[in-house]
Amino acid sequence: MGKIFRMTLMAAALAMSVSAHAAGGFVVLPDFDATAAPTSLNPVNTVPKLTKSGAANNAADALFLGSFTGGADVYSKVPTTMTLLASRTTAVLPFTNAAGTPLASMGSFYDAVYRDTSDGNLVFASRLELLPTSGVEINDIFRTGFGAFNFDDGASVSAAWSAATSSDFRLRSATRSAQGLFKIFSPTTGVQTGVTPRTYDADVVDLSTDTSAPESNPVSGWYFVKVADSRANTTDHILGYSLVDNAVGLYRGNDEPNGAVTTLWLSGYAPTITAAVPEPAEYALFLAGLGVLGFVTRRRIAKR
Repeated sequence: MGKIFRMTLMAAALAMSVSAHAAGGFVVLPDFDATAAPTSLNPVNTVPKLTKSGAANNAADALFLGSFTGGADVYSKVPTTMTLLASRTTAVLPFTNAAGTPLASMGSFYDAVYRDTSDGNLVFASRLELLPTSGVEINDIFRTGFGAFNFDDGASVSAAWSAATSSDFRLRSATRSAQGLFKIFSPTTGVQTGVTPRTYDADVVDLSTDTSAPESNPVSGWYFVKVADSRANTTDHILGYSLVDNAVGLYRGNDEPNGAVTTLWLSGYAPTITAAVPEPAEYALFLAGLGVLGFVTRRRIAKR
């Protein structure tokens, strides 16, 4: 089955799981560089673009799942199909302001893992709340640990977002890339002349935002990364999650000429693949089998 055809089937399956009120749904992210030159697999370069973009108008945003503002806490203000498995809140500390002064705290990062009951898949969720007085802007949120989930292996990675408040900033785009926003400025005039294009990185999902205290939008929406894997829950391929060092990166790009580019790395949840641990009964059966094998071997030796 061709890669593009598999991609279309996965996208259709994910789209069917979205509730009717949503403007969009989970969008599958390509796991190869669509900007590359044509190849025998893709002779006319018809592969979908590497970056999947949203829209400023929620009604037209392919990544928007809807607004869910009625939960008791921020972790419950998500689509109703999502069941919380794990969560943690991290104080975001080490950045400095424009004058180079260290900030005591610039806000909080909310990290969670959900099970989407509509399809059984794991969802890794990110939410950033900056202090309005922090003077900080974050352009991208990186999530790592997705290198083992590719179309050729019967797996996919997809992205979406939802709003927990009326002021949540949207997910501008999602890309399997380790490159955040980087604007190109003329060295003589300081005028922006372009943006460095993102290139493919299997392990990282770049969630592009513009969560900015100076621009009066200090709170992001809930940004979701879903893992779908046809191999999941087989004997040697149990899909789960764990807390990993440097699993989340908060990236500040060069929004202005000579702006400082910084990535703050945080511990966070990431997908894991492990082999099944045999149950005690399975161990007993295995040992019994070894005993029978030993008995048969001894008998054969005794007959010689």
